[in-house]
Amino acid sequence: MTWLQAKLKYVAHFAYGDALPKDQEREGDFKVFGSNGAYDNYGRANTQAPVIIVGRKGSYGKVNWSDHPCFASDTTFFIDATTTHHHLRWLFYLLQTLNLDQGTDEAAVPGLSRDDAYAKKVFIPPLGEQKAIAHYLDKETAKIDQLIEAKKRLLQLLDEKRRALITHTVTRGLNPDVPMRDSGVEWIGKIPKHWKCSKIKHHYEITLGKMLQNEPHSLEDVEVPYLKSQHVQSDRILMDNELPQMWANPWEIANLNVIKGDLLVCEGGEIGRSAIISSKPPDNCIIQNALHLVRPKPTGDVNFLKYLLNHAISQRWLDVLCNKATIAHFTVEKFSQMSIELPPLSEQKAIANYLDKETAKINQLRSAVRDTITLLQERRTSLITAAVTGQIQTKE
Repeated sequence: MTWLQAKLKYVAHFAYGDALPKDQEREGDFKVFGSNGAYDNYGRANTQAPVIIVGRKGSYGKVNWSDHPCFASDTTFFIDATTTHHHLRWLFYLLQTLNLDQGTDEAAVPGLSRDDAYAKKVFIPPLGEQKAIAHYLDKETAKIDQLIEAKKRLLQLLDEKRRALITHTVTRGLNPDVPMRDSGVEWIGKIPKHWKCSKIKHHYEITLGKMLQNEPHSLEDVEVPYLKSQHVQSDRILMDNELPQMWANPWEIANLNVIKGDLLVCEGGEIGRSAIISSKPPDNCIIQNALHLVRPKPTGDVNFLKYLLNHAISQRWLDVLCNKATIAHFTVEKFSQMSIELPPLSEQKAIANYLDKETAKINQLRSAVRDTITLLQERRTSLITAAVTGQIQTKE
C-alpha cells in the first residue's frame, strides 16, 4: 500500500457552526443539526451539500451526514466542499474510526477539541480510491444496517408480545372458559366473574423511602447503603457492593430495611416501574424517597402486583392517575387507594408463576437479538476501519 500518512489538519478544516438566532421562528426548508443530529428547521443554511457535521459539545465526536444544505449549530463543526479537497463520503467514514467521541476538556467544558482532532494521523489514498472506498462502504454498510433495523423491529415485536401476554393474563386469568364481567375499572376492562374489586391498601403494606440525608442529625445516626429509582429496572434490581450511602437512624433502618422478595416501585420518574429484589441486599440497605417498599398482607402476592402495575403502565393509567402533564408523583395515598380487581391468592400465585416462565422465554429471545445487534454493529465498525486503512481491496 502506497498511501500517504498525514495529520487530519491537512485533510480537512473543521468549520465552526453558528448560533441559531432566538428571535426568529424555527421554520423553513433547512434542517438544523446539533451534535446528536437534526432537531429543528430553519429558513437558511450555513453549509453546502453534501456536508459532514461533527459534534463539538454534548454528543461530541458524533459524525452525521446530510445530502442537503443545512444549518450547523454552534455545538458542531462542519466539513463541506469549501473546507476539504478530498472525497466527502470517504472522509465521513474515516472520521468514524478516529474515536472523536473520547473528547477533551476545552474551556473546562467536556467536548471535542479541534486541535486534538487535527493532530490525529490518517492514511490518505488517492482520490479515485477514496471514491471506491466510499462506494464499497455505502453498499456494504447498507446491508448491515438493513439487518440491524430488522433485528430492532423484532425487538419491538417481542416487547409488544410481552405486553400483550401480561395484559391478557392479569385481566383474564389462566382459564379461557371462566365467566366474565365488566370490572368497572377503565384500565382493566372485563375480568373473571369471581375476582373481587378492592383497594391496594387492603392487600399490601406500602412504605415510602427516606429523604436523602448527607450528614448525621444525631449520635445514633449511621451511614447505610440505599437504593434509588435508577436501581429499579423493569425486570430486575441493579444492586452491587458499591451502593450510595446516606445517614439514617435505627428506627428508619428498621422500617426501611429491604430484604429478598420485597417489591420496589418507583414513586417518580417512570412512575410505577417495579421489580422484586431477587438476591440478598447488603446489610442495613434502605430505600430513598423516590421508591416505595411494598410487602404483601395475607391476601396479596407482590409478584402478581408487579405484573398488574406493568399492565397499568402499558395502558398509561398511572400517567392519568398521577397527572403526568405536571411533575408526576405516585404518592402513597394514590398508590394505596388504587382500585384493582384481585383473584384469590392461589390464583394470583399461579398467574405470577405462569408469567415468570413465559416472560423469561421472551426475555431470552430479546437478549439473543440484542447480542446479534451488538455483533452487527461491531462488524460494521470493523468493516469501516479495514476499508479506510487499506486492509480491504476496493476497485476504483
